[in-house]
Amino acid sequence: MEARPINSNVMVRRCLVTRLAELTSERYQEVIEGAGALLILLPKDINALPQSVVQYWLELEPQILEQESKVPIYFAHEDDRLIEIYEDIRTAVSSDQAASGAEALLSAVYANGFQMVVSGSQSKPVKDGTITSIQGMLKGKGIEDQLPTIAIVAHYDSYGVAPYLAHGADSNGSGVAALLELARLFSKLYSNSKTQAKYPFNR
Repeated sequence: MEARPINSNVMVRRCLVTRLAELTSERYQEVIEGAGALLILLPKDINALPQSVVQYWLELEPQILEQESKVPIYFAHEDDRLIEIYEDIRTAVSSDQAASGAEALLSAVYANGFQMVVSGSQSKPVKDGTITSIQGMLKGKGIEDQLPTIAIVAHYDSYGVAPYLAHGADSNGSGVAALLELARLFSKLYSNSKTQAKYPFNR
């Protein structure tokens, strides 16, 4: 399919290319109803994006995840070559945006055109995915069934439309790291009868 910028007037059988910060909810809705494909360019460092852009993406992401789309959506990390291609696509006067037939003909001859080609087998939805939970317990003093239990929990990672966009450091990689460290420290206390706590400790 021929590559076009996200603001292209003609979307049928076109692959629209956009940077993450330029994709709006309204335009996304139009794209999945009429475009051939969508390519979203991801920044090298998502933390360098303005907070307003990150927040907007967090609001748009559930829409992408929950809404069925027949349009394939691809993600690619930005590099110098991709940015160069993106700028060529964005600034070139394409035939569907030309003001006249002559301009369209000249554009077709002189402009840098790009065809988006995807190789490999077609992706398939994951069915009945397995989620693994790990639980441990340090027993407190006394009768276990009669003691209140202290539970400290953390989930392994967050889920995102693209793995790179999952904010796993705080949701919840840091929580898992803290939980493992607490388990290490408390296990030393519970292994000694003099420092063993009264309440069971679940993790």
